[in-house]
Amino acid sequence: MTTNTLPEHRNFENAPIKEAIVDISFPEIPEDKLPIIESLESDFKDEFPNKKTMRRIYQTLGFKEGQPSNSSSEFSTAGYQFWAQDEVEDLVTCRRDGFSYNKLKPYSEWSKLLEKALIGWEKYKAKIQPTVLNKLSVRNINLIEIPQTRFELEDYFATSPNLPPAINRDMEDFLMRFIIDFSEKNAKCLVTMASQPPTTEGYALILLDIEAFCYVNTLPNDEQISEILTSLNHIKDIVFFKSLKEKTLELFV
Repeated sequence: MTTNTLPEHRNFENAPIKEAIVDISFPEIPEDKLPIIESLESDFKDEFPNKKTMRRIYQTLGFKEGQPSNSSSEFSTAGYQFWAQDEVEDLVTCRRDGFSYNKLKPYSEWSKLLEKALIGWEKYKAKIQPTVLNKLSVRNINLIEIPQTRFELEDYFATSPNLPPAINRDMEDFLMRFIIDFSEKNAKCLVTMASQPPTTEGYALILLDIEAFCYVNTLPNDEQISEILTSLNHIKDIVFFKSLKEKTLELFV
């Protein structure tokens, strides 16, 4: 059973967000349009002066008499990333199939994230002029440090994987993934939860990756895009708060 009630907004001094992402996707444009995307370097140079090329590799592998043969690799350019000067705070990604704004830690508030994402999208849209979008998404990648190495996941998380009761063993690593339907909002939420290699001695590290998204088949106007992204952010927040116990939230204060 789902709910569309947004929990009381809470700001955390030590929020666990490693990266917040706003993404706008559309059908892929031909590779010969890459020079247009690359020309965005001049549009973003004041705030994002460092350009990086995004490469893709396609590999094919044939078999003959049960043995691998005739393998080949093909490289192509997917787009470009434009990073802030110090390459530790934020970046924009201009792909052949979309645009994203990534805010790295520290994350402040949604309104600032949305504003910068839409400013970047306007610059991208002016050059590429897409005629249709196919997906909008808001994603937060959270890394949660638990100040113990042996503990019950249920003490910190409202949902977690469990071993069968008959297996009286410790679970060393786990990966759990599911999609939640928010049909009343024409949206879905992909949740990935997994153990991670610890970065601090005496602590455990848990990934909680939450992406709220919706599919579209039109070109919404700017106000509609802003409204949809804000609605997706609300959904993402609902899932975040409902997934954690108060004991966990206290770690972020």
